[in-house]
Amino acid sequence: MRMSHLTPLALGAIVLSCQALADVSATAEIGCVYNSARGDTLINPNGGLVVVDDRFCEASINPQFYVSGNRYEIQASTWLRASENSADEQRSDAILGETYFNWLLNDNAQLKLGWFNHEAGSGYAWNPSNPFFDIRLNERDQAIGFKREANMGATFSLTDEKGEWEVKALEFDSDLMDDSVDFNLSLSRHQYLSSGEWSATVASLEGGLFVGANFATTIGNKLELHLEAAYREQSRSLRPNQINAGVGIIEIFGPSQDSGFFSGLLGMQYTFDNGINIIAEYFHQQEGYSDAEVRSLLTSINQQRTQLEQGVLVGPSSGFLASTHQLLRLFRQDYVFLRASFPTTYSVDSSVFIRHNLDDSSFVSGINAEAFISDKHALKLSLQYSDGDSITEGFWVPNRLSLTGSIQFQF
Repeated sequence: MRMSHLTPLALGAIVLSCQALADVSATAEIGCVYNSARGDTLINPNGGLVVVDDRFCEASINPQFYVSGNRYEIQASTWLRASENSADEQRSDAILGETYFNWLLNDNAQLKLGWFNHEAGSGYAWNPSNPFFDIRLNERDQAIGFKREANMGATFSLTDEKGEWEVKALEFDSDLMDDSVDFNLSLSRHQYLSSGEWSATVASLEGGLFVGANFATTIGNKLELHLEAAYREQSRSLRPNQINAGVGIIEIFGPSQDSGFFSGLLGMQYTFDNGINIIAEYFHQQEGYSDAEVRSLLTSINQQRTQLEQGVLVGPSSGFLASTHQLLRLFRQDYVFLRASFPTTYSVDSSVFIRHNLDDSSFVSGINAEAFISDKHALKLSLQYSDGDSITEGFWVPNRLSLTGSIQFQF
């Protein structure tokens, strides 16, 4: 949903006029990102195929409306956003948030219609038990919030004394090859335990069958353990396919020809007596690239780069190299995530994290701080750094260093 010629001043006027209504709130955010780009990588020669903005600033506001009655709830939410990059290019848009009508059929059953998000799983950095795939991982550790567009659908849920059944039809793009969306169906059972919970989901997706499960439990008042596992009939990760064009070779990414992929996550969370909280997670995905597949991919990359330097099939060769960036963040098979958050000191929350690729030893790391000016105003700052050897995922990330700062307001 795009809105042209929208300015931060106009966004503020919209919220001020809406505050005359009951049950209206809003969140506003102004932030900037400063990037230090890599000059040259194997898949981004001289930094020219994927250009990183040195500076990117954004102003956004999220008005939210809520009305409830005896047997219904109505919520409306949208992000209105205006941005400008280092080339002084301006852009404005609107992102529809969770907007729905929830009909309480009786004390145990409800029907929700509209646009909403689907979240599942107990993991912090990854949620393999969530059938509705989201390429953006660990967006919570960034100073500028990730604005997720809600998906249209319907949910019927039935609760009992032990848990909840849920049937969901959600319009969702589960095929990374195009922007088309299809309705996907899922059936879930969520059950509460005396010291934890478990859930199981079966879904019929555009890419085939999905089965996922999640389990979480607490031990005492300091330790929490969580486990997720899933099976997907079709891989979400793309593989290169060769076409002989006579004068050269054209490489095009397409779905994996294999089928049947397992993924799993094992994690824990521990809080020390001094308030320091530690999250540790191990993630494995069978659909990630194996060592042999990486060697084959490197052969294709070097071939396409040679053709680009020789002026042969320049368009397809540069397109393939640029498209390789979409593999990042879900590239290999084994990852570890570690995060430490520290107790509030002088009204400041802080944390550090690292996401380590066990297969190629590259990493993404970050430092985050949030200062609470008041109960309705906060300053956020985050610094992220990625690195590795020249043929690793961490080094292929086009921006080596990112510094992000923002201020948030609650109305």
